[in-house]
Amino acid sequence: MNYMTKYFNISFIGIFLFLSGITLGQANTVLFRFNANHDFSQSVSSTVEAFNLTFSDEVDPIELPARGMNGWGYYAPIRTIFSGSGSYMRSTEKVRVTFAGDHNLSGEVWLNPEAAEMSLFSWNDPALSHGIDLYLDGGNVILERRFFDTTLAAVSNSVLSLNEWHYINWTLSVSNQNVNISIYIDGDLDAEGIYTLSSPVGFAIINTEVQIGKSEFNTGLPYLKGKLSAVNFKSYIPQEEYLSTHIPFDGSEYSGIPAYHNYNIGTSGIEADQRITENSTPIMESVIVPYMDDDFIPQGLTNSEEDDDNTYSNPMVYSSLYNKTISGQTRLKRSIVVEMDPNNNYKIRRCFQLAGELKNSHVGGIAFFNNRVYVASSYKIEAYTIPEFDTTNGYEKYVNLNAQSNMLFNVASQASFVTYFRDTIWVGDYRTSTDAFLFGYPLNEDGSVDVASTPKKYFMPLKTQGVAWTTVSGTDYLMISTSGGDGKSYIYRVPRSNLSSNQYPVEDRTLAFPAGGEDLSFDKDQNLYAQSESGAKHFQKRSSPWSTFYPFLFKISYDTMFDDLTSVEEHDSQSSIEQNKIKISSYPNPANGQIQIQLNVNSNSESELRIVDVLGRTVKKWLPIQPGKRSMKFLWSDSNAASGIYFLQLISNGKIHSHKMILMK
Repeated sequence: MNYMTKYFNISFIGIFLFLSGITLGQANTVLFRFNANHDFSQSVSSTVEAFNLTFSDEVDPIELPARGMNGWGYYAPIRTIFSGSGSYMRSTEKVRVTFAGDHNLSGEVWLNPEAAEMSLFSWNDPALSHGIDLYLDGGNVILERRFFDTTLAAVSNSVLSLNEWHYINWTLSVSNQNVNISIYIDGDLDAEGIYTLSSPVGFAIINTEVQIGKSEFNTGLPYLKGKLSAVNFKSYIPQEEYLSTHIPFDGSEYSGIPAYHNYNIGTSGIEADQRITENSTPIMESVIVPYMDDDFIPQGLTNSEEDDDNTYSNPMVYSSLYNKTISGQTRLKRSIVVEMDPNNNYKIRRCFQLAGELKNSHVGGIAFFNNRVYVASSYKIEAYTIPEFDTTNGYEKYVNLNAQSNMLFNVASQASFVTYFRDTIWVGDYRTSTDAFLFGYPLNEDGSVDVASTPKKYFMPLKTQGVAWTTVSGTDYLMISTSGGDGKSYIYRVPRSNLSSNQYPVEDRTLAFPAGGEDLSFDKDQNLYAQSESGAKHFQKRSSPWSTFYPFLFKISYDTMFDDLTSVEEHDSQSSIEQNKIKISSYPNPANGQIQIQLNVNSNSESELRIVDVLGRTVKKWLPIQPGKRSMKFLWSDSNAASGIYFLQLISNGKIHSHKMILMK
């Protein structure tokens, strides 16, 4: 059954005073939030009337080893159970929004659906025929915005899987007569509707209750059936970095998004989706660092393609984390290594709890070789074999990982970080004053570290957090990550010839990042994984919190690091990115001046890049992009361009790929 009313001839009848460009009422605030885990008395969550609902701390079966009774000690979130028969909730107070013309609205839903048709979120003022409905129809997510007798809608391309957790993020922007509706599912932009009204939006005061699980407008919609973790409604559009990041689905209340930057409804507290620190270096993609809500801090980073002899058909990314509370207590939970699938939006496949000698260590670095993860900490390296991923007898997300016998090695280094390169384990020191070094130990055929041999030795910068090797045009390069405290992080590119055992390395390129930079790891296409610890609860909520908030594991493209050394064609012969893969990003977004555009395209035909406004008029067009794999940067700055929404369009292989940009002057 299709519950969406379709409108093909868009008309608009204004009964209010027509104004434009003015936003009144509660700007940049959370208007409504429901999360049963929050303290209602402190106004962090809105108060609601509940009808035929159950609030349950029953843990999802797959999460029981970590979050269940006698488990690993991770927090068990409370879920709201909707039975589908008369199950809904309604805000006890009306949510009021006043605007005159331009305005922005957005919302999020964390949902585990048990039916393909149901109401999710409804905010409708029947007296004005003004409102919003979010619902499922055939498993597709649909967002409707009503303006009197006109209904505009966006419909997701994806169909939500039943009995699985999903994260829905929607945005709605009205600028003059232009309306943009976007739906993000699990961190991907899945639907976008662009409309032009026949007249500007006028002055309006919408003052009505929020309903979850029941619609006052689409009365034929079934009630919500399934589990709800949280839902919110806001008078702003989140930062692009927040909208476009992937979600790890770690079993916490927000599926990995930090819950500790929620503030009282209607206040000016800066929420997680508005406080992300600017990154001056373009990135390809990102995922929220998992388990930060469970008091973990990320440290080591590797991936199965770090092993250049690997034959793994499905590469994995691994991040190591140690436990540290807001007050600074450590070792209340064992250290972990998290396995994430980059081909499934970095969703967690397994979480390994260490059971070897380094089970409670800082796990400052990890390396990957021959299906083993080498963990470095406290002058030691310990090897753990990754068990085969077998779903024959069911899927286990949480696994105790035992160290291999006779695979614990004492090394000369402090063992703050470690990486693998060409049959050698490279382990190094993080130091703030005394000399720091990187040591290279050969690996024996059985994978053991040859600590009896004299290691290679290179002088390292102070505050080195991680390193990674790669080879470009026959030259070995070492990427060095440095950071310390709430300041900038840097990645230095150093040719091997500029490394020495008694002098600081001489870099030939430097990339800057937000504070908290940690370990590094190259994939087979020579893109670089990195991560920041700045989003961890310990740094964000302690008595002297960091100002930096960049809670991501992220990937930097080969061309961002090496575009001055090789042509695109040279790198093509070294990489194997699949044909026709398109990635488009812009920074900053929103912008009030020059915009930097990052484009990755692999096309077998000529491509065209242009910028259009909301009316479809071309405002900028570049020369055609030749066939092949390209990773390029463009700058756009137009003093004559008006504030508003623009779309970066790449026409490639007969398809139009679109990216929304907001210009605010």
